[in-house]
Amino acid sequence: MKSRLIVLISLLLLVYGCDKKTTAPDETTEIELSDTEQIDIVAAEIAADNGGIMADVAMASAISSEGYGNLAKSSSCDTTFTKGWITYSLSLAFYTAQNLEQNWYIPTITDKIVYNGLLNGQHSTQNPQQEISLNKGASLVITGIISNILAINGTATNNSYYKFSGIRTDLETQVQSSYMVTDLVIDQNTSPYIPQDGKLECSFHGTYTKEGVIKAKDVEYTFTTTIEFNGGTQVKVTLPSGNQFTLDIMTGDIS
Repeated sequence: MKSRLIVLISLLLLVYGCDKKTTAPDETTEIELSDTEQIDIVAAEIAADNGGIMADVAMASAISSEGYGNLAKSSSCDTTFTKGWITYSLSLAFYTAQNLEQNWYIPTITDKIVYNGLLNGQHSTQNPQQEISLNKGASLVITGIISNILAINGTATNNSYYKFSGIRTDLETQVQSSYMVTDLVIDQNTSPYIPQDGKLECSFHGTYTKEGVIKAKDVEYTFTTTIEFNGGTQVKVTLPSGNQFTLDIMTGDIS
């Protein structure tokens, strides 16, 4: 009787031990974003072609250089229009050099524009393979219009959704990022409108789901970086790891 009881207890311990070591197929594990994944997010959030913050900078510069009459509703300070795949909903205010508000843009007299923009749109690319559901906004102040040398300051927020598809891993991110634009200098005689000086401070934040060999679901991430401009389309981006990448602020190409 005693020997039978010992055998029964042993079997129960064996079964219990096996159950404890079994991992459910749908169990998720938190995995940190790689440098490559981080720079993909940076490129999506910054580059003009991706609807990033540089799309707002380019639009604000174009309005300051070409006047408001080229937009959809020249008689209004609020307008919505689509350029490429991006829909711009803008609210603009115009001021003289003496800071007197105007009803509309007047060449050689308008010296400052307050730009508030909301950008929306759906877009996909093949190389790299990504999907963008754009939802972002910016509040910028553009000064120095009469001198042809613009100074742009302001802030922006991003609540877009991105999906990046790789050979082994799919990454989905719902972002809640913010940016601070400080003293961007743009010569109106240059095209496209590339900052000659100034900086962009970026706080990248969001939640990601990554599926590959291991699945990570609803994991939060936060990292920051500062981009300094020097007149070219390519800028250096330093990630928290210390590794540097070169980003084209117009196309989003990375090297």
